[in-house]
Amino acid sequence: MRIGYICHVYPIGSYIGGVFVHELARATVSLGHEVHVLVPAHEGSPEDVEMDGVKIYQRLPPLKMMHQRSIDDSYASFPRFTMMTFMLRGMMELKKFVAQYELDIVHAHWAIPAGLVATASRWLHNKPVVITAHGRDLGLYSLSGQTRPPTWARPLTKFALSSADKVIFT
Repeated sequence: MRIGYICHVYPIGSYIGGVFVHELARATVSLGHEVHVLVPAHEGSPEDVEMDGVKIYQRLPPLKMMHQRSIDDSYASFPRFTMMTFMLRGMMELKKFVAQYELDIVHAHWAIPAGLVATASRWLHNKPVVITAHGRDLGLYSLSGQTRPPTWARPLTKFALSSADKVIFT
């Protein structure tokens, strides 16, 4: 099976966020599946890399943290315009990604932004979508209690989760 992951954080180069996503991808490869991962570009890294049998493509627009209060690059930190740009470009890149690598399924990590990109663009790629929700994307407070997802993101999160074929909660 050819599985495509889409996520906004992935451990490439000196960036260490999303290590658990790579570990899941690596384990999936060890089961005999082909895994392709679509992620934002990281400065100074080659566009296409392979780590532990996982093929990684840095073709999404970069997302930068607005502050250091969060424990990750949660969408709560992104201004609306940046998110909209990420989503629109993400939809077009995902369409090309699915076709180019003949993917059987799209597995998005976090309901927003990747889950929303995957479900909102289903009419472009016509593949089943699985979303893994990691916590903060569900409107929960961060571990530090400092941030909460903005009001505008709540209906988008609901749309993404209700539109997915399957949802996994960690």
